[in-house]
Amino acid sequence: MTDEDPKTGGGGFGWNHDKPVLSVRHQFMPLDDAGESAFRLSCVVCGGILLIRRDQTTGALLRRDYCVKCGQRYVYLDDMICGEPLGDLAAEPELILVPSQ
Repeated sequence: MTDEDPKTGGGGFGWNHDKPVLSVRHQFMPLDDAGESAFRLSCVVCGGILLIRRDQTTGALLRRDYCVKCGQRYVYLDDMICGEPLGDLAAEPELILVPSQ
């Protein structure tokens, strides 16, 4: 894990936004350092946080997620997370991240 972009040495958001999406199972992902919630995971790339996104209208859990630090994109393969179902990946809009300059 690294806290900065290995190419530039900078730590701005999004240095992994253009990397391939990682397909993961929630149950095998590490919790964030606080370990207080199953809805806050630790990024396996940089140690940042994944907050497990929700649909803004329905509140349903979304399959597409990203690290708030490095921008690494993830897709959850699970059917449920903590008893809540995940929606259909095909119905979700693409996750487009714009890195900081």
